[in-house]
Amino acid sequence: MNTPMDDRHPKRDRPDRSSGAASKESPGEPTLDRQIADRIMQDIIDWRLEPGHWIREREVAERFGVSHGPVREAFRHLSREGFVEIVPWRGARVIQLDLRRVHDALELQKVLFGTVCRLAAERFRAEDGPGLLALLQRYEDCVRQTNDTVEHNRAAMIVGAYICDRCGNPLAVELLTRVSRLGHWQHHLMRHQLVAHLQPGLGLISASQFRKTGLAIIAGDGYEAENAAQEMIAATQFYMDLVIEAQQAARAQKPKRRRRVLAAAGG
Repeated sequence: MNTPMDDRHPKRDRPDRSSGAASKESPGEPTLDRQIADRIMQDIIDWRLEPGHWIREREVAERFGVSHGPVREAFRHLSREGFVEIVPWRGARVIQLDLRRVHDALELQKVLFGTVCRLAAERFRAEDGPGLLALLQRYEDCVRQTNDTVEHNRAAMIVGAYICDRCGNPLAVELLTRVSRLGHWQHHLMRHQLVAHLQPGLGLISASQFRKTGLAIIAGDGYEAENAAQEMIAATQFYMDLVIEAQQAARAQKPKRRRRVLAAAGG
């Protein structure tokens, strides 16, 4: 059976070598190792590589048609971004999503997005209002058209990017972008049956909260924009915590059932 790492021909996935070797940074262009890291990161975010999956150095080198050096650097990039843990002599393993990791990532996203919304409200131009309202409407339409929360999140990120472009603080945007990548990856948890059956109701509540955030930005009310943005992410945080707790409880029950079966067989 093919793994997610070897289901593509290496030539089709070969990164652009014009950016130079891993050790030579070209202004404005990602290095070879960064390109590889970005491709693998997208596989992780889209759950083609699921939590706990082993990523083998040799397979990655073959996939991209490169030596092992850039692959090791790519693994280090992914580790710093919080997507993998590096295990000597074995490769890299996609991080398992536990309660603390998921909760903390959303806590950071909540604070950073709230700050970005407050800054955007303080600097928002009236002529940008119709564009924001149009994107908010597209987000609500997406929620009504599909119950897939990953699609909802993609639409929400487009609205978020529009707000980020108008906050006037590149550092805040850079930090939020890094944390939001983790958030987008974790958002697949919202497909769990514990939450999925609550759609589209949950999505419509989120759309309403996002509209409240947008209207506060347009009105120049930074305090209200920040609070509304944080309340919106807090709701997602609550349901993701429920999913993680349910998954952990299910995993804890499996060994117990197995031991009972073995005991019965022995008796």
